[in-house]
Amino acid sequence: MNGYLVSENKLIFQEGPIDADILDASKETVGECAYDHSLEYLLHHSILELRWIDPRSVREHFGSFLEEPCCIEPNSILQIVWKAWVIPMEFSVEFEDSIEERHETMCVALPVLLAREVFAYGLGPDYNWLYWENLGSAPAISAPNEVYEALSSIFESDWKYEFHEQVQDNEDFIENCHPMLRETLTTLVG
Repeated sequence: MNGYLVSENKLIFQEGPIDADILDASKETVGECAYDHSLEYLLHHSILELRWIDPRSVREHFGSFLEEPCCIEPNSILQIVWKAWVIPMEFSVEFEDSIEERHETMCVALPVLLAREVFAYGLGPDYNWLYWENLGSAPAISAPNEVYEALSSIFESDWKYEFHEQVQDNEDFIENCHPMLRETLTTLVG
């Protein structure tokens, strides 16, 4: 997603503490950056890895960020790896097939992360991340329960009208939905 080509397998990592503040800031950052706010709903996200990048790798792969105007400390860079489940905002009859599972990674400086100043769009230091890569996207085959809980909320708020139209046109609509959605959808019909 940016001009820097860094293969994840070329980065060297080091052990280091990940405290609750870092974890919370990482979760918030992923929650903001994992989807297109104008076109998608974020259903759920999960951090898979959170690790420190060795200063030697920082100097080798992100050296320009160590100079003015950024002046990032080479021993303060983290990599966040996450999965996120998203769905387009526009209702579709095949909405369950529209759920996408994404696997992404971002490298970011700790002070920027803790200040919650990471932005989703743009290039490099202007948006406060050093590197961002989509590691793969695919239709969600098996999504966690939280995805269907979020989807239930969307039906109750934003898709209520479209849902009522579908039920009128297709009596089996609710029965063809995921079991975790059926109770919410049955309640909406009531």
